[in-house]
Amino acid sequence: DNLYRFFQRRGVIAGDAGPLPEAQCDATPLDGVDYVVAPSAGIVTYLKAPGDRIVAGETVAELIDPAADDPACGRTPLKSRTDGVMFGRHLMKFAIPGERICKIAGPEPLPDPEDWSKLED
Repeated sequence: DNLYRFFQRRGVIAGDAGPLPEAQCDATPLDGVDYVVAPSAGIVTYLKAPGDRIVAGETVAELIDPAADDPACGRTPLKSRTDGVMFGRHLMKFAIPGERICKIAGPEPLPDPEDWSKLED
């Protein structure tokens, strides 16, 4: 039904689509998406799920180095750079260096996600 009404609103299909439904949330800019990236290879342990509200600086996942001599020191926290909502995460539990682990929709534009020189620790 929604797809049919979408095409009606675009004039592709004749008929009255009716009024637009109320927005369920505020829109966010595409350049406000934070791509949380694995700095090295490891096993990903998620601490947050899609749909969860995230605060900037919050740890959303941990990257575990299975080859670490000390397992306690083999964990790398992966943090969000923005307040927002996690809307996607990688299904694989093993990451390679530079792989996008999850996505968080934030309200403000962020630096280019591919330009890591702009990021702070």
